[in-house]
Amino acid sequence: MKTFTEDTRCVWMTSNVVEYKLCDKQFECERCEFDRVMRNCAYSGENSALSEKKSEDIDKIDLLLDGLMYEHYNERLIYLPNSLVLDELSDQTFRLSLSSFAVHFLDNVFTVVPGRQGTEIRKGQPCLMLSGAWGGMTVNSPIHFLYQDKSDDSIQRDQAHWVIGIIEAEKNEIARECLSQQEWQQQIIELSRMLIKHKIQHPGTDRAADGGERKIQHLYQRIGTEDYLGMLKVLFRQKIKIRSV
Repeated sequence: MKTFTEDTRCVWMTSNVVEYKLCDKQFECERCEFDRVMRNCAYSGENSALSEKKSEDIDKIDLLLDGLMYEHYNERLIYLPNSLVLDELSDQTFRLSLSSFAVHFLDNVFTVVPGRQGTEIRKGQPCLMLSGAWGGMTVNSPIHFLYQDKSDDSIQRDQAHWVIGIIEAEKNEIARECLSQQEWQQQIIELSRMLIKHKIQHPGTDRAADGGERKIQHLYQRIGTEDYLGMLKVLFRQKIKIRSV
C-alpha cells in the first residue's frame, strides 16, 4: 500500500532529479513555479532561451517538454481515452480528432482512417492506424459512432488537432467514456515524467539512441524505437491511471 508521501512525490523526485520534493499543486504542473524552473534547468547547453535557438539545434525532448508545458484543458472540448478529442458541432454530431499533445509526439508518420462515409465503428474497433519507420500503432475507438464525413488518409493537419472526421454518436455513451480534467492532466504528467527521465539518463543531442552520429530529426531517433513505442502506448491506451493525493 502506498503511503501519503509516495503518492504526493513530485515528478522531479520520482525521476531522481531532486532528492526530495512533494507536490502541493495537485499535479497541475503548468501552474507550478518549481516545475518551470526545473524545466529550464533541464535544457541542455547553456541557459539560452528556446526562442533564441534555431529549432534544428534544440533537443527533441526539450521541444516536447516545452509543448506539453503549455497544453491546457479546453472545457469546450470532450476528451476521450486513446488521445481522442470531440468537438460538438450540433446535437449528436461531433468533429473527431487526435489531441494536440498526441500530435506533438507524432512525427514522420503515415495515417490511415479505416472505413468510409457511412461506416459504423464499434467500441474497441480501430478508428485510426499509424505507421512510420518506428513501427505501427492502432488507435481503437472508446465509443460506438458513425462516420458522417471521413477525413482523407493524410488527415487534416492544418490545426493543433489532427481531424479524423465528422461523426455521429450518442451523448450518453460519450459522457460515460470521457476523461475528467484530472485524468487528462495525469496523462500529461506521465508523459513529461517519461521524457525527463530519458533526458537525465541519456543527456546530449548529438547522438541518436543507438549511439550513431546521424542527424536526429525525429523523437524515435532521439530516444530509441522501444521507448518511443512505450510512449505511444501511454498516449493511446484505454485507461488513465490516477495518482492518489
